[in-house]
Amino acid sequence: LSRTRVLLHLVDMAPFDDSIDPVAEAIAIVRELQKYDDTLFHKPRWLVLNKADMVPPEERDERVRDIVSRFSQATGWQGPVHVISGLTGEHCQRLMLEVQSFLARLAAQEQAEQAARAQADAESGLMAGQSDSEPDTDEPIYPVHS
Repeated sequence: LSRTRVLLHLVDMAPFDDSIDPVAEAIAIVRELQKYDDTLFHKPRWLVLNKADMVPPEERDERVRDIVSRFSQATGWQGPVHVISGLTGEHCQRLMLEVQSFLARLAAQEQAEQAARAQADAESGLMAGQSDSEPDTDEPIYPVHS
């Protein structure tokens, strides 16, 4: 999990047992995540609401608003929301493409930061009197053995 770049918080919009509150279950998982590892807790986290096919279309928007509102208020979460159906595949490809795009942006950002650090390190070495073409010791590059 520590190498994970984004967490997808999968929540059932329509649990099989009506006595189960999906928001309460999601909040409990967030609290456990925070206890387990604060670094993981602060990673980007997307809310993925599953089983959209089980909610009548005329009720779907209201249910999504309710879940997102209660979850956000309880956890302070802010981020992308995706409504999918794992059964029918509804919006699953869109989610996968957005995850792929997000990961590509993160990788590009990390590469740019790494290049900037390398450039800064090289410049600070040159300013300290080191040459990038000469070793900083008097030892020959290729020692001669007698």
